[in-house]
Amino acid sequence: MERSRTIEEYNEQKKVNNPHDKIFRMILEDKTQVAELINRCLKLKDKIKPKNLEIYNSSFIDQKFSNQECDIVYKKKGQQVFFLIEHQSKIDYSMPKRILKYQIAIMEMAMKNKKIIKKNEKLPLVIPIVIYTGTGKWNVAKYIKDCQEQLEGLDNMDLGSYVILDSNEYTKQELLQDKLFILKMMALEKTKNPDELYDNLEEITQKKIEKINRDILIRVIKYIYNETLGEEKAKDIINGVKIDFGHESVEML
Repeated sequence: MERSRTIEEYNEQKKVNNPHDKIFRMILEDKTQVAELINRCLKLKDKIKPKNLEIYNSSFIDQKFSNQECDIVYKKKGQQVFFLIEHQSKIDYSMPKRILKYQIAIMEMAMKNKKIIKKNEKLPLVIPIVIYTGTGKWNVAKYIKDCQEQLEGLDNMDLGSYVILDSNEYTKQELLQDKLFILKMMALEKTKNPDELYDNLEEITQKKIEKINRDILIRVIKYIYNETLGEEKAKDIINGVKIDFGHESVEML
């Protein structure tokens, strides 16, 4: 199994500026997490399996998009079906336009300037999913037609759209208790003070966590929340993970 990358390696490779965005980037390189996320958001009858996903080269990102948060893309093996996943910590009313740009960019990259020469030849399908962890409820139009000028007598044209996973649609307990690990991390994003953060982390560690998620959680505590919690409380939480789940000893910063 490929080793998990550190925060520093993600920062260097992805050039991520928002430290909380790094949490989701780490999680979203785990195919099991991504498959569960896709199945949760899309409610597919035929569930996507981790083995049927492959991370897609994100070199399609244009230079003008280089400062945006989004460049996590998965492809369904055997099909030109792509899943574009973006973490948003703030409301962005340009989202429908941005999504459309990304969809076109991915489609063009996937086709590599290939011409459609057969009637039944299909264009790639790009399915966007936005993970939102901001404070106010997401109130951005999901369809670009809803934020466009309209021409009387012309039916609306469905252009870029996306699926939203909004942390505000869950209670804190629902986020913490959900088996999907990324929802637990979304709960941490909603914490208001160090004491609440400590309590939430303690609740997360009280339940069984898979090793890969456990490793991510420990790195998140060390590199993201160590200063907020204070070294002693951070060490206490990490020791709880080690004791409860037999994790190897972890050296604190």
